[in-house]
Amino acid sequence: MAAADAGSADLLSQPCVNDPKITVQDLINETVAKVGESISIGRTARFQVGEKAMEGQIISYIHAGGKLGVMVELNCASPGSCTNDAFKELGKNLAMQIAAANPGFVCRDEVTSEMLDRERAIYLAQAIDSGKPEKVAEKMVDGKMKKFYSEVCLLEQPYIKDADVSIQDLVKQQAAKLGDNITVARFARFQVGETVA
Repeated sequence: MAAADAGSADLLSQPCVNDPKITVQDLINETVAKVGESISIGRTARFQVGEKAMEGQIISYIHAGGKLGVMVELNCASPGSCTNDAFKELGKNLAMQIAAANPGFVCRDEVTSEMLDRERAIYLAQAIDSGKPEKVAEKMVDGKMKKFYSEVCLLEQPYIKDADVSIQDLVKQQAAKLGDNITVARFARFQVGETVA
């Protein structure tokens, strides 16, 4: 089940979801003719469930009048779980979380060492500049890094519907209810007007 194709050239030749008789390029051309503005595809993502020999589902969510979209892939061990309404609801809630909180990564393991080194250096310089001894500054850095992870890692974020529950705990709770192992494989967040990094 593909949600979007990997390259914009491939995507442009695909049938339009809303009208399979025309291609995505045809839809863009029609829209440009109507609004008189140039339209281009900034970036795309391709998700395909089962690439890692697990069951799962890709859940999408559109927010803000079509100006923000999210795709999230949830995996599980049992085919029955991914068709369960609770599984689908979890996916929708995670997609809304991603739309609202804009994490950059699923978990800590995905954060690049360059980013971690940069953040640590900034926090350490701030602590030392405030006059703290080095040992105290290191402890302050550890605390700030924990906050950093809770901002950029989806699984460590507080759930937008209940700040006392982390996303990781929410996933574990739903996995226990379904009696299955549920994992967040990946996500993509797209916003109209964003530039490719």
